[in-house]
Amino acid sequence: MSLRKIESAPCWPITLEEARRHLAIDASTRDEDSLIDMLIQSASTDAEMKTGRVLVKSRWEWEPDNIVVGEKLEFPTCPVVDVKIYDLDEESEEPTDISSKVCKIVYPSPEPLGNPMLGWLLPIADFPQNHRIELTVGYDFEEKEEPVEQKDSPILV
Repeated sequence: MSLRKIESAPCWPITLEEARRHLAIDASTRDEDSLIDMLIQSASTDAEMKTGRVLVKSRWEWEPDNIVVGEKLEFPTCPVVDVKIYDLDEESEEPTDISSKVCKIVYPSPEPLGNPMLGWLLPIADFPQNHRIELTVGYDFEEKEEPVEQKDSPILV
């Protein structure tokens, strides 16, 4: 099985300003910004690897090892919110999504407390031999445009 990211998330789960506020770092200094940004990236990647969840919505290409019609395939990561299957032998220039015709898809629970590993794909008759499977995985997240205001000054104890 291979899983390859084809479109990264547009942002990290928290902004630099949110992290600075959480760490109670004075808003007037920017000395530690590159370190904080690196820590956000590292912590996000580590959390994704340990939990098997993708934190912010991104697109992945999935190639299961063996596809057998009638045998369900569990998704390799979660939460999967959309699946598109393309027949690469199709004559048209732009491949069309044939997911609804060749498989049954059960998505995992969208709730954080739900069981995210319940998602699976069940190939049915006419599943193409030469195909591409794209998964949209992760939680919706909007990057905030407005800056986070620091209302109180940090107090070092």
